[in-house]
Amino acid sequence: MLTSEQVRAARALLSWSEERLAAEANLPLQDVRQFEDGGLLSHVATSDVLRRALEAAGAEFIAGNGSVCVHFPSPEADAGTEPRHGKPPRDDGTRPQDLTAENDG
Repeated sequence: MLTSEQVRAARALLSWSEERLAAEANLPLQDVRQFEDGGLLSHVATSDVLRRALEAAGAEFIAGNGSVCVHFPSPEADAGTEPRHGKPPRDDGTRPQDLTAENDG
């Protein structure tokens, strides 16, 4: 079961508001706010719905060392990859293996 901190962290990684999470999870806004405030921690069903909505958007919850980490993988650096969530792909410049005398600047 997710904690309120994990939900807030995943929401922050996705740049989602509480309203957006509520809409994506098809839950009342009040349920999301109560969960994030710690009021609905005993509701496993709410945790599961929030988790599915966040994971569908790309958030990953990784268990290890007795805790669960929240991770949002960066989009592929491939030129043919569509940008995620309406954001343009990040330009990391030229990869070292692609440097030549002409583009090494």
